[in-house]
Amino acid sequence: MKIGLLGLFLLVVTGTVSGQEEIKPLRNKGFEVVDILQSKDTTLIAFEHRYFRNPAHSIEYAKRILERIHPVKGNIQWVLLHRNRVMGVYDHLTYSKSKGTNLVSKIKFSQSDLATAYQFQFRLHPTVEARFGRYDRPLETKLGLILDTRVFLLRGLSVQSGIWFPVQNSLDTQEQEIRMAPSQLNYFWSKESEHFVDITLGTFYGERYGLDLEYRWAPLNQALSFGFQGAFTGYYNLYAHSFYSTSLDDLLLLGDIEYFTPIENVSLKITAGQFLFESKGARLDVIRQFGMVDIGLFGAHSNRGQTFGFQLACSLFPGKILSGKKWAVRSSESFRWQYSYNNVDPVALNFRKGHERLADVVRQYRGRFMENQSH
Repeated sequence: MKIGLLGLFLLVVTGTVSGQEEIKPLRNKGFEVVDILQSKDTTLIAFEHRYFRNPAHSIEYAKRILERIHPVKGNIQWVLLHRNRVMGVYDHLTYSKSKGTNLVSKIKFSQSDLATAYQFQFRLHPTVEARFGRYDRPLETKLGLILDTRVFLLRGLSVQSGIWFPVQNSLDTQEQEIRMAPSQLNYFWSKESEHFVDITLGTFYGERYGLDLEYRWAPLNQALSFGFQGAFTGYYNLYAHSFYSTSLDDLLLLGDIEYFTPIENVSLKITAGQFLFESKGARLDVIRQFGMVDIGLFGAHSNRGQTFGFQLACSLFPGKILSGKKWAVRSSESFRWQYSYNNVDPVALNFRKGHERLADVVRQYRGRFMENQSH
């Protein structure tokens, strides 16, 4: 039985039913693809929420909204979605990863009405590149601001594009002209909260374009996961009035293993294979998740040299900036920046897409990490 959200909780508490329009408080706060299913002893609440990087914050936000309407009681489980695909089912109080119920397969995920299931969200986020070390120019930077959007075509299938506004550039000779931001066609697929696939075709950051394929096996209740990435890319540069590109001649093949250690929210990840520009080697990442921010240290060795550095990923001013009935302007759910001390040799380089890589997405949904967020 599918009923309104307020009606669902009134049914649990008082045995009464309200109308479908009662889900509006969640939708008005940016929750998308909201669906509700109920059996005798379990109520599933499914949603996707793109304002926050940490999915536990989205659950907490939903709970606060619902508590203003009526106390939340009963056996409630949250079904968290990413690009209209199930990432996992979580307990209402502890946020622990659940095996789910047979109700999950009955959720419709609004496949027939994506136009109303999703808001038309514009994402505003900065781009930052920096290099240190030159005697005459100790700090060289390239700053920009991107306004982009993602449009959902089918379940798991979406297209993303936008505009890149230059702010400052002392790093390279690229023209300071407004141009198209990295744009991609993307397909995301998940199964049983263990298998994840991400296929992206388009232009990427770092002046790369081509095809990128990722697969990850990551049972969210286990400490170990592994993944593979294959990409076939070339160089491109988009000027104000022209486009230049090379052929697709750079093959990237990588495998990695990640271990979620007993140390609270600390992961170790080893990646090896052929990186960009035929750099063959390995990279070790140590990543600490703080909830709002991920901070990592890394070291790499390849036939092109050695390097080490740090990276961070965070939400910049999470939440909406402006909104209407069916649209919103928000900040990026995940701003990522990396600095490497060796900024001359192409040592174990990869490129960024217009969205997070699978390992970085799945890490946020790990059962133990989610449990730690509920305390």
